[in-house]
Amino acid sequence: MIRTAVGTAINKKSGIFIIITSIFKKEDNGYVVKSDELDIYSQGDTVEEAEKNILDAVKVFLNSIEAMNLRDDIFKEKNIKVYKYKEIPKEENETISISAINEENSFYRKTLIAI
Repeated sequence: MIRTAVGTAINKKSGIFIIITSIFKKEDNGYVVKSDELDIYSQGDTVEEAEKNILDAVKVFLNSIEAMNLRDDIFKEKNIKVYKYKEIPKEENETISISAINEENSFYRKTLIAI
């Protein structure tokens, strides 16, 4: 099972995907989250809300660059690898969970995004 932007399992063998890393940091009144590969930020009162907000922002960004025919150029510039289903790294081809919280009250999640 793979964690996806919508939290569902992907079991189809077609399509292309990217993997994004969302870095969460606990702030006084909630969480700030950054999509590390895309340099997009969002926030939320809870981890769940911050995750939903960052994934919504990523979706808008991906749809925008696709509409402007810039996706390939931006992915190349940011070194974002595009995977076919069979090429997804084995360690990513499982449910992805929260890493340990470090001394800065931050953690990350990796998410598979269908593009």
